[in-house]
Amino acid sequence: MGRHVKVGLDYFFFDVYCDDKLKLIEAEFGLKGFAVIVKLWQRIYAERGYYCEFDEEVALLFADSVRLSSSAVSEIVRAAIKRGIFDGELYDKYKILTSHGIQKRYMDGTDKRVRVDIDGRYLLLSLPEINENVHINGIYDGRNAISDSRNTQSRVDKSRVDKIIVDERREKETARPRGTYKHVVLTDKQYENLTLEFGDKAVDDYISRVDEYCESSGKVYSNYAVTVSRWIKADRDKEKKMRRSRFNNYEPENQMDWDTLDEAILDSMLDE
Repeated sequence: MGRHVKVGLDYFFFDVYCDDKLKLIEAEFGLKGFAVIVKLWQRIYAERGYYCEFDEEVALLFADSVRLSSSAVSEIVRAAIKRGIFDGELYDKYKILTSHGIQKRYMDGTDKRVRVDIDGRYLLLSLPEINENVHINGIYDGRNAISDSRNTQSRVDKSRVDKIIVDERREKETARPRGTYKHVVLTDKQYENLTLEFGDKAVDDYISRVDEYCESSGKVYSNYAVTVSRWIKADRDKEKKMRRSRFNNYEPENQMDWDTLDEAILDSMLDE
C-alpha cells in the first residue's frame, strides 16, 4: 500500500489584527459571522488546503455543524463573497470557496513538500507565485498560462499543461539580467508582477541581495522570480512571527486555545 500523501495543512496563521473585510462581516452579523468565516477557513485548510466545495448539500451540513440555519450561513457566505473574502467568480462557476490570499498561504505552507497537486481550474495565482514543487492538473486558466476559453480544445492533457508551463519558464530564463546585475535574470513581466506584489523598493533591494549572494557563492537558480519572491516572503514571515510572539507571550490567564475559542463562539450564538 502506498504512503498517504498529505493534502491539507495542520494549522494556518491567523493575524491578531483583522482586516476591514472581516470587521465588516462581524459588524453586520455579530460574533456568529466571525465564527462562520473562521470555521470555513478551518475547513478549507484542513481538507483541500486551498479550497473547499460548498454546494447546497455541503452548506446544509456545515450549517448544522455550527448550529445555525442554512439560510443564515448562506447569507454570511454571500456577504463574504461580496467583500472579497472568497472569490465570487469561482464560487459561481464551480461552487467552491477560495481566494488569492488562501492560495498564497497554502503555497507558503507546502513549499517544503516534494510534490503538491493543484487543480488548474481553481488557481488564482500568477506563475511567479506558484512554487516549483506544484504539479498543475487540468487546464490552468489562472491568469498567466493558458485559458480554456481561448483554447481550441475543451480539455488539455495534464502533460501538455506541464509542458506549456515549463516552456514558459524556460523562455523567461532567456532574458538578460536586469540593469547592472550579473546573475538575476528577470523579464519585464516578472519584474512587474513582483513589484505589484511587494513594491519597487523591496524588490530592487532583494534583487541586489540575491545577485550578491550568487556572486559570492557561485549559486545558480533556475527561476530568479521565484527566488526573489521566496526571500521576501521568508523575511516577512519572520516579522509576522515576531509580532505573533508578542501576542503569545501574554500571561496564561489571558490565553485561549482554539478549542476554547470555538466553545465560546458557539455558546455566544446560542445565547443570542
